[in-house]
Amino acid sequence: GNYQAALNNLIASSRGDVWVSTPNLLAPALCKEQPANPLHEREFTPEEFIALARERASGIEIYDWHFQTVDADTHETPLVYRLRR
Repeated sequence: GNYQAALNNLIASSRGDVWVSTPNLLAPALCKEQPANPLHEREFTPEEFIALARERASGIEIYDWHFQTVDADTHETPLVYRLRR
């Protein structure tokens, strides 16, 4: 899929910040070859997701599921990203 175009469109069409929750591929419990969830076409590491979002987002913040700020090297999953327009 064209993840870059989809994320760019989501950010461009928003009226404010975009919040995205996604599994963290760095988490030891996740299968690296094939997502366990059949509705997930692909899962990303934080660095991969940030690289996609950086093209359109003016700022990116990463949170764990409890909305505590985390770094891109975290192994927590899922992660919540705040993409500033």
